[in-house]
Amino acid sequence: MHAARPRIRHVRRDDGPAIAAFYAALSPESRRTRFFGTFREITDAAGRRFAGARERGGDGWVAVVGRGVIVGHLCLEPLGTERSGRTEEVAVAVADAWRGQGLGRRLLDAAIVSARRRGVVALEATMLTGNQPIHALLEHSGLPWSCRAVEPGSESIRLELRGAALQGAA
Repeated sequence: MHAARPRIRHVRRDDGPAIAAFYAALSPESRRTRFFGTFREITDAAGRRFAGARERGGDGWVAVVGRGVIVGHLCLEPLGTERSGRTEEVAVAVADAWRGQGLGRRLLDAAIVSARRRGVVALEATMLTGNQPIHALLEHSGLPWSCRAVEPGSESIRLELRGAALQGAA
């Protein structure tokens, strides 16, 4: 267990280098499951893109300890508007040493509140089949969800944001 509890806050434009450092510090397996194996390293340009999610109509959250060390990141990116409303893609990663301590849950809770305020009706996460940590996080969100195969080796979970109360929210 860690001494300090991370603060959850919106991503800021100047977080780009810290986000890149966060992803660079993840284990190769954690990077593979987060990015489907497409990134061996995270460039500063990719870090800046993550830090600019709000400028593209999405949102971003980080978990920070100490003097700005990022130990978790969640981003929401617009997918489009359906007949039922706006949908966003959700992606999350937590530092290997911080897994299993509720940090993903706290990031997701903050993102759900923000998405609802912005009129988003659903969140979708595409993942490698067998990625149990993200599967469990989304399934136990307290929200209605559905899962579908996307292509061999990957699947998508959709969380419906309308109606259901968020578990743990006061």
